[in-house]
Amino acid sequence: MKRMSRIIWVSLVLTAIILSFSNISYSQTASKKKWITFGLICPRTGPVAEVGEYLVRGTELAVEEVNTKWNPPEGGLLIKGERYYVKYEPYDDEADPSKSVAGFRKLVEMYHVPFINGPLGTPHSWAVMPVSKDLKTGFIAHSASDKTHRMGNPYLLLGRVPNQYFGAPMAKAAMDRGWKKFAVCSDVSDAWLSLAKEFRAEMEKLGGTYIGMEVVDTKTIFDYRSIMTGFKAKNADVIFLSGYPEPIGTMVSHAREVGYKGQFMACNNFTQLAIKFAGLENSIGTLVETFYSSYCLNHPEADKNGAVTYLSNIFKKKYPGVPFHDLVSENWTAVLTWLKGMEIAGTATDSPSIRKALNEATKQIQRQITYPRDGVLNSGQLIGAIEFLCEVQRDGSFKKVGEMTIPIEKLKEYPIDAPSK
Repeated sequence: MKRMSRIIWVSLVLTAIILSFSNISYSQTASKKKWITFGLICPRTGPVAEVGEYLVRGTELAVEEVNTKWNPPEGGLLIKGERYYVKYEPYDDEADPSKSVAGFRKLVEMYHVPFINGPLGTPHSWAVMPVSKDLKTGFIAHSASDKTHRMGNPYLLLGRVPNQYFGAPMAKAAMDRGWKKFAVCSDVSDAWLSLAKEFRAEMEKLGGTYIGMEVVDTKTIFDYRSIMTGFKAKNADVIFLSGYPEPIGTMVSHAREVGYKGQFMACNNFTQLAIKFAGLENSIGTLVETFYSSYCLNHPEADKNGAVTYLSNIFKKKYPGVPFHDLVSENWTAVLTWLKGMEIAGTATDSPSIRKALNEATKQIQRQITYPRDGVLNSGQLIGAIEFLCEVQRDGSFKKVGEMTIPIEKLKEYPIDAPSK
């Protein structure tokens, strides 16, 4: 028995030694990897934290894709023959532009990140614009304002198209349906306000009757009953809503609560997340400017390169039970575009050179990006996106009633706007 115990003890010691050497070997192999750490600024607490989490998820999936699928069999980026893997350092700006600025400086000065994904929102993107120039650091702005890419920042990639240009075709759709008497409720941010103003101007041009427009800061105002009561009293045929998902969903809910029986039209943030706050029964019949990827989720036949289907499948696997949101697609596309630009430019730190390579980058990863893209302008604006005009159905799905694109001439009215070489 003693001999058997001694044999078992020796075996355990030998096993431990073997495992120890194995771990040392693994650690040495892992330590030889070269890493690029970039920054991520988005709200993870505060009034739009739920939206901010989708930036995190899209970024995580893009990082995993690069580290495991690019440049097989080892994965990662190849920059001048050297292989690099990527990771990110997050910063929670709580949807406060001043904290976006503080976060930008901290990520660059403390963590030496070569570029930053974020922040989310137009005021936040504008706030960090001079800091980006001062620190000579690239950043991916998540702003739907046309003014953002016209600020002459050589370090900018704008991941969203300026949705104000969808206001005119949406106005025509309203008039075609006989919704002539209209009201507007918009968030104060330029991205959403410019869309609302474009809709209003086109409605009046086409002969619509304007009965009122309310502009609110949806980060501080949460009760829209009095606004909707006023629109109801003036017998609006349709109320146009422009803002973030939770507020515009809440606007619909409050309008129905005070007895409004008319129609709604909404910006592309009226996704399943907005319906959650509005209530499906309240949302039926709403005409929505719909993201390409959001539509393709339920209509895979419209997914031209299969990238939306691919991304949604890996999203479901990593985040089971979490509804998909277009910000996942937007972040996936923008991060992959910037990282491919690094490979093409042969640098991780020269942001102006990387941005010049972004137009070519969109071509090289065309089968991976979840928006139809024609390239990147010299202003940093991604172009070529298609959006759909859809009607919310009784089962919560979106039925396409039209397609909308932004004429390239609208985006190239600024002198520096031209496809990158």
